Amino acid sequence: MVNKSSIIILCISILIALQNSAVAQQYPSNVFGIQFKPVISGNLLDDPIKSIHVDAVEYSIERLFGHSVGMVFRRDYTKKFSVESGINFIKRRYEVKLEGENFINQSIFGIVSYEIPLTALVYIRLFENIYMNNSLGIAVEWYPSSVATTDTNFVLDAQRKSWVLPGVVANVGFDYRTRNKGKFYFGATYKRPFSNYYNAYLTHTTVGNREKFSLLGSFLTADFRYYFPVEKYADEIREYE
Repeated sequence: MVNKSSIIILCISILIALQNSAVAQQYPSNVFGIQFKPVISGNLLDDPIKSIHVDAVEYSIERLFGHSVGMVFRRDYTKKFSVESGINFIKRRYEVKLEGENFINQSIFGIVSYEIPLTALVYIRLFENIYMNNSLGIAVEWYPSSVATTDTNFVLDAQRKSWVLPGVVANVGFDYRTRNKGKFYFGATYKRPFSNYYNAYLTHTTVGNREKFSLLGSFLTADFRYYFPVEKYADEIREYE
């Protein structure tokens, strides 16, 4: 199994190699953009519904849809290689539920974080205006605080394990490049932290029982981005013609 150090060393080596490959006259060049990313429910990933049964009472935490917004900075070194970074606001949402024979209590809470990713991208030109890319890198995420929520029969206390946590991020997507209206992007990103990021303690206040849930924090997003116009994209389209 590949350890964390090997992944980080590999990513840094790729970034150094890409920096040395800036040979084209138009490169390197900088591109700025904005993005919106719906965070897909954890039921589709390796962070499913977590459930514990104790004395005919079910304690559960379920991942819901969330979202991420942010700014993107991309440095193009050649027509086929780029490095990308930025800063993102992420909100993961969960539903906590306490269910017994004669009652159901539930509440929704969110975990807010801030992320700075660093990825290396490889492009393949499919058509005149359309490029496919794949990327791999690391992302560092900051968690401002622990969170809590309550309902009639329970108290949920979600405590962050650390204020900062790195992870692996991978992406695949498609660029649609225009002559003078910028670039439109659609893709998908998978993020997996190197360890669990929160411990959630669910207490049944009526009987005093307390159960622990470890939240992994991995997620899949659908990515929508817009990159502001740059002259080199128009030049590439003209070259294709």
